[in-house]
Amino acid sequence: MSLLILIPARSGSTRVPNKNLAIVGDYPLIAWSIRAAKQVINSRILVSTNSTNIGQVAKSFGADVPFYRPEELSNEYSTSLSVILHTVDWYIKQKIRLPEYLAFKPPTCPFVSSETIEQMCKKLKSSENFNSIVTVTHASLHPFRAVQIDKMGKLRHDAVKINNKDINDFERTQEYPEVKEGSPACRMTKTSYFLNLLNKNNGKLELGGQTYDSSSSMAYEISKEESFDIDEAADLELAQKIAPNYICEKHIGD
Repeated sequence: MSLLILIPARSGSTRVPNKNLAIVGDYPLIAWSIRAAKQVINSRILVSTNSTNIGQVAKSFGADVPFYRPEELSNEYSTSLSVILHTVDWYIKQKIRLPEYLAFKPPTCPFVSSETIEQMCKKLKSSENFNSIVTVTHASLHPFRAVQIDKMGKLRHDAVKINNKDINDFERTQEYPEVKEGSPACRMTKTSYFLNLLNKNNGKLELGGQTYDSSSSMAYEISKEESFDIDEAADLELAQKIAPNYICEKHIGD
């Protein structure tokens, strides 16, 4: 087993109550990630939650829930990185060998396919120069569109520079430098990175920062559908409308 697919699913969401158990296309939201992950060969699916209800549902769809996350790592201020470090620390204390790679797969991006996860792992395995691989997608809005208003009320169009150039250096949008938009859909990292992070911080779990090695990461581009992220109630409503047309063996297979 070389890949641990970690699905974080705490209870207590304020913007979308009971989000992880909300029904999307006849399945609880968390089931989408679990059932896609189950199709990834040579992997273990682990759900980190503070809720017995979420834990029971996760188990019923085939995920492992070997522990329940403590409340101090499950509040609205808890970081996603602390969820990963808590899981790695659990492996260490249980004296269980850690898989070589860890994929952080939020249930709020339900349309990520097993093929994407497998291809990400394959790409990371074939690279010796990077610790992480993260999902990106086509940028909905180019950063050059960002503007600033200074203290005098003057509008500035040069708020963002890319390669030492800003929007004023280009006449046509087709000439803008190509950019991608980061997506939280799936972020995969060599577990040695998290072990080193724990050692460097004397085993401290409550750390902030990215859920991957931002100084040593490469991109894996996915579609807008796969990158769809449920952050607010309106997103959940849209996912419920999309899901009936998106359920297929590739994502929800027995």
